[in-house]
Amino acid sequence: MYFFNIGTPLGKIRVWYDDQGLQFLYFYEGEKGRKVPPFLPGGEYKIWPSLYQALKDYFYGGREIDFQGFPLNLDRYTPFTREVLTFAQKHIPYRRVTSYGSLAKALGRGKAARAAGRALASNPLPVIIPCHRIVKAEGLLGGYSQGRDIKRELLKIEKVKFNLVGRVNNEVFISW
Repeated sequence: MYFFNIGTPLGKIRVWYDDQGLQFLYFYEGEKGRKVPPFLPGGEYKIWPSLYQALKDYFYGGREIDFQGFPLNLDRYTPFTREVLTFAQKHIPYRRVTSYGSLAKALGRGKAARAAGRALASNPLPVIIPCHRIVKAEGLLGGYSQGRDIKRELLKIEKVKFNLVGRVNNEVFISW
């Protein structure tokens, strides 16, 4: 297992990976970040140069970054959770959002919005798997494993607009 740290405007991030792919990404320290959960592994400090640069470009470059080219290691999750997480990574593009219900419908599981939400709550790779792009049906943010403030800030980095009452503007919604 390897890990590296990277500073962002939202706090420090620690990324863990192994030879099969990315395993965890967590915000820690800083005013908006959370402490690293105690269950996460140690490992050898080793920067993954292309991922490090992609994260820098995402947070500081002001341009669209696609993280789909980085392999994921989601072996520890159920088939349904893997399905939800990989769908979110592949089908919810930068600067767009969808709802939990719409995502469940796209998966052919129209009544599984809550189950999809629970799967997204276990997302081990926020930013890489963009669960911050999934909001409530009425456009309100909803929850986020790294905190609602970070969710809003990630959407702002992607230039997603909010209306005066804090809802995501309708023109950025994807419905399937």
